[in-house]
Amino acid sequence: MNHQAYQSREFSDMTRIEMLLKLYAETIGSIELVRDAQGEGDQELYRSAMNRARRLVLGLLSGVNRDYPLGDDIHRLLVFVIGCLGDEKPDLEGALQVLGTLRDAFQEIEERAIELELQGEIPSLKGRMGTMDTQA
Repeated sequence: MNHQAYQSREFSDMTRIEMLLKLYAETIGSIELVRDAQGEGDQELYRSAMNRARRLVLGLLSGVNRDYPLGDDIHRLLVFVIGCLGDEKPDLEGALQVLGTLRDAFQEIEERAIELELQGEIPSLKGRMGTMDTQA
């Protein structure tokens, strides 16, 4: 089985909350890589990891439903993270702190969110997922 087919199957079996937690983990990992590259003076890795981190944060931001007050709060926090990843003087620790807090909050509700999705109260991702490249 090729890599794309494997990834597609892997993601199609995930619940919404599992997908969200994976995206937060990938985003945090990318920012940690930016921090490491910065410390090592590896400009090529720094640029690549920073671009990936920014794309992942924008992906998280695009999925926020602002029809609810909590959605507005999450949106504002993710906009703050984007600001932390700015060109001038990035605040990587600030970005990591906010993303870690959001990830931890979603981890707290993971079990209940899975229950609600299995009961049909939260729409499932099954059948809605195309091929997704987390290495973008």
